[in-house]
Amino acid sequence: MSADCELVSDHLFRMKHQLKELKVLQNDAQIARDRAKEDLVNLEKRIYADRRARDVEMQAVRREADEKRQQQEMYQRRIVRLVS
Repeated sequence: MSADCELVSDHLFRMKHQLKELKVLQNDAQIARDRAKEDLVNLEKRIYADRRARDVEMQAVRREADEKRQQQEMYQRRIVRLVS
């Protein structure tokens, strides 16, 4: 019985040690998962902000182009009136 008890005790010790290692691995994995989620959220926020900034810039450029086109049309009409 003593040998069997020794084997069970040794096996139990190894299993407890393995459990501790697995808990450490699980904790590390959860930390890595949380960091990855945070990184993803930050990346999504940055992408959204960048896209928003590009959209605002594009609107400004389009507005400026429209203003210049209107001025050009106005100048063309003046020229046509002067020449006529």
